[in-house]
Amino acid sequence: MHFRVASISGQEEAPRVRKACKAIEEALNRQLNKEPFGSDLTQLSLTFISAFDDPEEAARWTAKNSYLSRSTKVSDSEVSRNLSIGIQLTRPEMKYLQESDLIAHLARAAAEATATRPSKLPAALNYSAMAERLRIALSSLYAGAA
Repeated sequence: MHFRVASISGQEEAPRVRKACKAIEEALNRQLNKEPFGSDLTQLSLTFISAFDDPEEAARWTAKNSYLSRSTKVSDSEVSRNLSIGIQLTRPEMKYLQESDLIAHLARAAAEATATRPSKLPAALNYSAMAERLRIALSSLYAGAA
């Protein structure tokens, strides 16, 4: 399984958030990409939503970025399945966090978000095992942080 970490954030903080997302994505792929967790799931996407001051607007975007999908490559008809989890954060906390604290903050938020089982999952996916392995991998990014 491949891991993808992205963000929808304000223009001012976007470069720092993107850099932190890339670091988390690389860590997850390095530690967990060989584990299928009993499913044909191809990719788990974590999307941090922090572009909005209005919590209701942020909640709408978080819901839009939480889904289970299937796609087919036109070139070879290969089917891939993606589970996407939107993670709502407040814009002020993202705007004013120091770059050194950002990775730990995002990793902690991802660990908390993935602890809750999404409503739609592939039938064979062992979500509890995946969530536990994610928690362990993500905790290595925030262990020792304030």
